Amino acid sequence: MYCLTELEYIMNSSQLKKSIERLDKKLESIYNNPRHLKEASNGVFSSAVRENIDIEKFLDAVENQTAFDFLAFSSATSGNFLNFMLPEYKGMAQPLIDITAGGNGGMASIGRGEFAICFLSNFQTVITKDGQGDTIDKNGNAEEVKHNGGKLAIEDKAGNEISRTFNKLVESENIKLKKKNYLPVRKTDSELYTDLEKQKLNSLYWQAMTGEVVSPLSDNEWRIKSLDRAFKQLFDKVDSLLVMNENNDFVRFFDAKTALTFYSNKINIIEFELRADQANAPSFYLGKKEI
Repeated sequence: MYCLTELEYIMNSSQLKKSIERLDKKLESIYNNPRHLKEASNGVFSSAVRENIDIEKFLDAVENQTAFDFLAFSSATSGNFLNFMLPEYKGMAQPLIDITAGGNGGMASIGRGEFAICFLSNFQTVITKDGQGDTIDKNGNAEEVKHNGGKLAIEDKAGNEISRTFNKLVESENIKLKKKNYLPVRKTDSELYTDLEKQKLNSLYWQAMTGEVVSPLSDNEWRIKSLDRAFKQLFDKVDSLLVMNENNDFVRFFDAKTALTFYSNKINIIEFELRADQANAPSFYLGKKEI
């Protein structure tokens, strides 16, 4: 059985330490919190070890931009994230996607996929610090990233606040609710009210949520208006939206109209989060089933 000599052990340890220091130095450009930097660095390093990938060669490939074809990826409207990676480094994709160490000052965490995109691009795109999307490239193009169930808000207002306003509107219309509260796309409510009753309630909920007075809305009309509002508000702040599922298949949109067209055709599988008694803002999930 071969055993390392003390000199070999020292030399190996020294090389590993140099590799870690190189990685740490690289990550200092996005992490000013030592704990977050260490968490991200440990994630990259241990993943390379698990996948039997030479960390030095991997970092070389990242830095000469051969590990990941960022240019092709950033302009693609659909595909799979792994297909933009050099084959010998595909094993690193999922571990990097799963790194969500907090990054910018007081920011608690970053979403799945954001670190991987920035790191593999050799920071041609970086994690944003001002709330304008999740990543931003060297040309100033901001992108929102949603991975496997990321939420997109319809309105930046607490669900319980909306519910209180809705109840006042219902009372002013002399409408009697058939249970404690009401939510537009909740299945149990569909079983309690006629279509006409629901359409009126949906319009009042929309008014409570947005302040807009609208005609009666069917559930699907309410869903479409919600998607339209969310995408328009998002694209007022960003240049693109990247949505990835658990298998890292993705779609990318460069405008609100294209996003709405895509999702309007999948309206029945979109899951909404509406709360009557909690503070969660009204939203819907992206990247769960639709890609």
